[in-house]
Amino acid sequence: MKQKSIYIALLLLFTFACEDFVDVEPTHQEAISNGLVDMDDYEAATIGIHSALRANAYYGRTFGVLLDMMAEDIFETPESLGNQRAQTDWLYNSDDGEVAGFWLRAYQVVLRANTVLVGIDDIEGDDGRRNRLKAQALGLRALAHFDLLRAFGESYERNSQARGVPVKLDLSTENLARSTVEQVYDQIFSDLNEALILFGTADAAVTERTFFSELATNALMARVALYAGMNDLAIQAATTVINDASTGLISGTDFTNTWINARTAPGTASAQEVIWEVAYTFGQDSRVGSSLYFVPNNRVAFRPSSLWTDLFATPADDIRYTSYVREDSRRGNVLIPDKYEPNQGFNNFKVFRMGEMYLIRAEARANNGDDANAMTDLNTLRAARITGYVDENLTGNALENAIEVERRKELFVEGHRWFDIRRKGQGINRGPDFSAPAVTQSLNAGDFRFVWPIPIGELDANPNIKNDQNPGY
Repeated sequence: MKQKSIYIALLLLFTFACEDFVDVEPTHQEAISNGLVDMDDYEAATIGIHSALRANAYYGRTFGVLLDMMAEDIFETPESLGNQRAQTDWLYNSDDGEVAGFWLRAYQVVLRANTVLVGIDDIEGDDGRRNRLKAQALGLRALAHFDLLRAFGESYERNSQARGVPVKLDLSTENLARSTVEQVYDQIFSDLNEALILFGTADAAVTERTFFSELATNALMARVALYAGMNDLAIQAATTVINDASTGLISGTDFTNTWINARTAPGTASAQEVIWEVAYTFGQDSRVGSSLYFVPNNRVAFRPSSLWTDLFATPADDIRYTSYVREDSRRGNVLIPDKYEPNQGFNNFKVFRMGEMYLIRAEARANNGDDANAMTDLNTLRAARITGYVDENLTGNALENAIEVERRKELFVEGHRWFDIRRKGQGINRGPDFSAPAVTQSLNAGDFRFVWPIPIGELDANPNIKNDQNPGY
């Protein structure tokens, strides 16, 4: 018997996963919509959108540390159980569980966002509160569609007619075809622009870093625009975040505490650095980063590679190095990743940070030929992270390479490296830490495996996508 459509499966996921925040028992799309009867229900349902991001198949692993495992800055150790070998060796196919799990979870976020958006205008209540909830739902729907595009879309070009992913805007169980990359971008930007308008008329500013906010919307806009090659928009959105009174780059102990503290408390120095994070709860969720270092039994499955450590001229002077890795005396003082070690891994996953905003603006400015201001951004970030840093003056390819290196240092095991390699049209050449033949050493630029396969369950169930698998699978 063939699997039901992905959207039927999502309705079932919604039924069981949302019981903890809203008392509904949906059996089809009308039941979900009618189950939310007042603004308090919609507030709870908006929290439910956020909670879907905690899954292992989303920021718990797949869109966090797994993407770095697939590149070259960390390598697998003999302590690994090999659970992610299909991904680290690029052996995945359309029946891969990690790939299918992310597809399902991302569309679960879309479904939950749509559940809020399709019914909230019919509910009596304060318009400011309504606008805040709608803005958050729109922003999170844009995030999920963008992450799906990054993983499964054939191109990142803004106006590409290549195949993207299905765009889902309602609660119907209709089987949808893949939209073009251009159409997916159109919807993402539409959602983000509408969210910004609604946040401007909300009942209150969202300052808690675990809830999607106007700041997070601008940060996502900057990231999407950089991928799409829209440099002016990337600069504008990143600048909006950088210039906000509540944000700023932090240094030293403050930066280290960003990773030691389980969550970012409003008003702290860390709240200047962290723009938005996904909340994790002890005893309820899995440990962030546990696929790298499982704290309870001291099992280190992945360690930083020499390709990454060699990026640091003087490691002791760089707060990122000392905050992200440490020597382990129990293993002969080898380096292990301890970024997610505090609180036994029950840490919030930081999706948007100030360091990325400076790097986005620097890269977009360099793409526009504005080397001077791009270098200013790079120097500003480095000065905040490196003790005794002396400004450099780079241009052209040297500047572009320096920005790429800084992204690898700043965003280590935060889920960026794999996509950075792909969007820059590069390949992967792993270093001496990666042992052949157990580990594949290289992946050529443009290889079909940089684009993930559409899950077999979706192909089987959806006649509008059945013959639309990505090349090579």
